[in-house]
Amino acid sequence: MTTQTVHEPSTAARPAGRPATSRPRRSRAQRGRWTLTTVLALCSLTVLVPLYVTVSMAFKTTAQAVDGNAFSLPGLGAWTALPRPGP
Repeated sequence: MTTQTVHEPSTAARPAGRPATSRPRRSRAQRGRWTLTTVLALCSLTVLVPLYVTVSMAFKTTAQAVDGNAFSLPGLGAWTALPRPGP
């Protein structure tokens, strides 16, 4: 039969000036990852927003396209304007 010992954190391992409840500081690498994530998110938005507007405008009728609201979804009239496959 084996026995396991539970090791509790020692108070001697903690630096003297830091209280027990403080969070450790983030390293430069972790801050750099957040910066990179933010830059990549902004770059993806600069591609995805115009792509959404292009696709949504393609399905709008002329009246819906010129009303000035580029971000709205196309109405049902756009779907009836599409040609239907023959029998």
